[in-house]
Amino acid sequence: MNHFSPISAVQGHAKYKQARDSIYQHILKSGARPGDKIGTEAVFIKSLGISVTTVRRALDELVREGVLVRRVGKGTFFKDYPRSDAEAASSVLLLGHNSWHFLREDVYFGRILNAFSERMRESNLRQVVMINEWGTAPEMEIEDIRRHRPAAIVYPFVDSRHQSFLLSLAALNVPLMVYGHPIENFNAAQVYFDEYDGGAKMATHLLRRGYQEIAVIAPPFESPAGQMRRKGFVETLRASRRGRLIGEVVAGEYGEMAGYEAASQLLRDSKPRAIFCAGDLLAYGAMKRADELGFSVPDDIAIAGYGDFAVSSFYHPHLTTIETALPQMGHIISDWASRVVGSAAEAAGKPFVRKLPVKLIVRDTA
Repeated sequence: MNHFSPISAVQGHAKYKQARDSIYQHILKSGARPGDKIGTEAVFIKSLGISVTTVRRALDELVREGVLVRRVGKGTFFKDYPRSDAEAASSVLLLGHNSWHFLREDVYFGRILNAFSERMRESNLRQVVMINEWGTAPEMEIEDIRRHRPAAIVYPFVDSRHQSFLLSLAALNVPLMVYGHPIENFNAAQVYFDEYDGGAKMATHLLRRGYQEIAVIAPPFESPAGQMRRKGFVETLRASRRGRLIGEVVAGEYGEMAGYEAASQLLRDSKPRAIFCAGDLLAYGAMKRADELGFSVPDDIAIAGYGDFAVSSFYHPHLTTIETALPQMGHIISDWASRVVGSAAEAAGKPFVRKLPVKLIVRDTA
């Protein structure tokens, strides 16, 4: 099967970077395992329609990132870091992109990681936290991880810009759990929420309540889970033919200020009767701006969020939102770690994948 994306001349994005991304996607979608041969330069040249110089530069980039390795006379391979049973430690390495204090206090990650830590304390495993901007210096980062000799690795896939680093982690031959968003054909344990269904549920609710002119404060482009929420909402809205999307603003982040600024633009450019926000914090910001502009929620405009964070039922009016069982996700991750550590058969078996349901929570704002 051809997994290659076509290469085009895109301003600000060199061809070799496009080729690198396409080869990466090919490895991911083909289900290759560490140690597998990935193809010849001739195959990449033909499939991508680019020069040998561009292909070699793209491959050099992936070698530098620790994803590929070249073996003289044999070809290019998905890198494999040999590992013996004697190396296995009893620690679970928890990777993060922010400070540990921030993560523990965060309205989203905090509930997952606190539940994870609580369950881990009941086992004989030790959790080790590593914080870094993973993917910025892959060779050094992978070596740092190897030195810890983890028995398992837990990694949050919440930003599409970090996607390529996942292959570097897979090459370590350590049981790997990725949480936040599914990755097709990726040989790692995965747990994520049915974000598409959450967006669809909220669209259905707003339509049933009679709202027809609806706007969206969309998630940041880099958020794969958020994009699924938006997709489920917009596709359900358009399929119904009872409502219409009259405005959409992409938020730069998930914070309250981003929601505040997006609502300013929406309420200036259009007159929605309802706004779906792809996160609760965005909804809080939108509610504040609507109030400042003289709109009553929900009498003049309905506002709905996503996530059901702890403060959602304390704001007035109480926020209508989508509940995600964050503590359950944390418990699932820790239970998985307890099973795979020290069990080669468990780690080498069929990949562990769990898609968790979401729930509509109807309150006062919609």
